[in-house]
Amino acid sequence: MHPASGVMVTVETPETDTVFNRCRPAADGDIVVPHGSTAVLGTTSVDVDDADEFATPDAAVERVIDECSALLPAASDAPIRTTYWGVRPLYSPSDYGDDARAISRGFYVLDHADRDDTAGLTTVVGGKLTTHRLMAEATADLVADRLGVTEPSRTANEPLPGHDDPERLDALVDTFDAASPADADAR
Repeated sequence: MHPASGVMVTVETPETDTVFNRCRPAADGDIVVPHGSTAVLGTTSVDVDDADEFATPDAAVERVIDECSALLPAASDAPIRTTYWGVRPLYSPSDYGDDARAISRGFYVLDHADRDDTAGLTTVVGGKLTTHRLMAEATADLVADRLGVTEPSRTANEPLPGHDDPERLDALVDTFDAASPADADAR
């Protein structure tokens, strides 16, 4: 596993319905995604020696704003709504050299019975929050196969609880929401 930090910034902007994405080798500040009266600017990728000691990257926030301002000039002096960041658990089964950007943002399901002769242990590494259901399905499928379960996974067809009931969704958020490292540093 290779930890790499990523920073994104939400700024208040005039409404736009256009996603801006640079067509170049991956670098910092490559994408602007509109969302109502805001835009999400991102992202960065910086190697991290110790994920537990990673501090709020103010310089990275400024770098994202500066780079994304070339795509959406209004971002340069737009009020910052929030910043969020994290350390990605990137995984590469092969050597990636010195560039963490060369590592896939995909995920891997490791069956330790095949990998290091430790039956009954499965690990999922990498991935993104946006692919959490696919990651869970792939992991569950492997475990089910090892246990001899042949029933197909239904997660792709099952809506998440609260999808059609805003009050229930709010109650679920109230119940399960937890502070993250970014919460203390949100602007």
